[in-house]
Amino acid sequence: MTYPMNHELPTPIGIFPLPLVVFPGEIRTLHIFEPRYLALLQDIQAAGHKSFGIVLSIASPIPAIPMITAVGTLCQVIQQHPYLPDGSCDIEIQGVRRFKLGDTDPNTQPYLTSQVSYLEDDPDEDAPSGQLQEQLVAALKTLLSLNTTDDTRVQQQMASLALSETHSPLALSFRVAKCFEHDPTVQQHFLELTSTRERLRLQLDTLNDLVQRTAAINQIEKAFQSAP
Repeated sequence: MTYPMNHELPTPIGIFPLPLVVFPGEIRTLHIFEPRYLALLQDIQAAGHKSFGIVLSIASPIPAIPMITAVGTLCQVIQQHPYLPDGSCDIEIQGVRRFKLGDTDPNTQPYLTSQVSYLEDDPDEDAPSGQLQEQLVAALKTLLSLNTTDDTRVQQQMASLALSETHSPLALSFRVAKCFEHDPTVQQHFLELTSTRERLRLQLDTLNDLVQRTAAINQIEKAFQSAP
């Protein structure tokens, strides 16, 4: 089941805070074990749309009251694996559309529910240049090559990322954003931007900075290795 651009998307939706960011088009595996989210899974199956929202959870000074971001991603369950003996199960989800939280109601269900408004990138801005997309893919390849001398491994890593300058600018920006899993706060910033051009430019700047820093570290390491 997919949601065309003009399809009426569900609201309110169940909200699942997690320490990760999901982008539209991204596929992930989740292990569901908490009773409240097992209940969420049953509820969305009964509703027929099999969708819920994932928002980034942030460390809170009060552990019992987690902090969450205001922008998340509607996700669809595309496959559910059999329940395990302990009642938990694994599901495959795919990111569908970004949203912004509205009025929330933590009391109607064992999990948080919220009205949401769905987000799109600005349709009126000028399309990013093909050169920008080419530079972005090249910068990522350069960064990967700095971490290994095996060209075959770099090619395999690029293939696993499924990046191509031929992707639509929006799709490419989300695919590149997935590469920053080590820093969910950076990913969250990419998710919240509503300008494809700005997202691509920021990603290119970030990658170029990482290339420079990685190259400098490599030079320092070589200097230490060659020192008597």
